[in-house]
Amino acid sequence: MRLPKEQIPVKLDVPGAKARQLSDFGEASGTIGAEYFSLGAGTDIAPLLVGLADDACQAPHWGYVISGVVIASYTDGTADRCEGGDVFH
Repeated sequence: MRLPKEQIPVKLDVPGAKARQLSDFGEASGTIGAEYFSLGAGTDIAPLLVGLADDACQAPHWGYVISGVVIASYTDGTADRCEGGDVFH
């Protein structure tokens, strides 16, 4: 299945960040969604997760960093640094 990012609905559009999300994009061993994030330098999405269990997203994520650096912080205190060209899970 192919979908241009412009067809993924925008769920968040604030200075420095735009998040697109589409539920029910496909199916693996369960329903998966499609997301496309554009984040400005220094953007912290942690406030968006407040209210979830442990104030953290509990869903698994797979992705590819097109450019820049993304740091994923985990509830156990560890973090992953993902750079442009990296694939992550």
